[in-house]
Amino acid sequence: DVAGASSGGTPGTKSLQFYGAGDTLISGGISDGGASAVKLESYCTGTITLAGANSYNGDTELYESGSLVLAHPAALSGAGSVLIRSEAPGAVVEVAHDGASETPFRLGMGIGFTGTIRSGVGTGSVGINHTLAELNLSHTTLNVERSAAVASGAPSITAQSLVMNGGGSYTTILNPTTADLLLGDVTIASGSYRKILVLGGTSAGNRVEGVISNGLNTPLKFLFHSPR
Repeated sequence: DVAGASSGGTPGTKSLQFYGAGDTLISGGISDGGASAVKLESYCTGTITLAGANSYNGDTELYESGSLVLAHPAALSGAGSVLIRSEAPGAVVEVAHDGASETPFRLGMGIGFTGTIRSGVGTGSVGINHTLAELNLSHTTLNVERSAAVASGAPSITAQSLVMNGGGSYTTILNPTTADLLLGDVTIASGSYRKILVLGGTSAGNRVEGVISNGLNTPLKFLFHSPR
């Protein structure tokens, strides 16, 4: 267990790295120190739980098929993003608090990677909605699930926007199965390559509530696969 962490010393980003197959609980807060930002890098296949309110501004990078559990609504209140850089089955990000006053965070995935986001709860077993600020995806597969703690209710993940980037004509797959996915605006933010977005999965409450738009001189094709 770790009570908290902060950076210091010479200016520059400091990396807090995790290895191995064991589990880590960070119960206190992680913060930057002066001009030195903190970033987290996970190379472990176990579970890292952020149980405190954190304000560090570096990214949180997941390189193996381990789990990142966000057990506090301000677990990711800094300026950084969660970046999944793992091959299948991929890393898991589980939102495991009760949602009140949660800080939306950005989730990005590199080209060719796979990951899962889970909608969970801190207490009880009734599923709720959790909100992300942005999904930044290209040529990836993102699964959307309920956590093992959820037995009823309507677990879901809302992304205020979905941005597709990357230097190629890629297909991105969204695969909501045991939780619903609600999307805001969907667009191509940069580049001049066509993108294909596939909404698959088996959950029946998925929605695009915003505007789907092309990029600059770049068409975006949206494919919807109905639940079987």
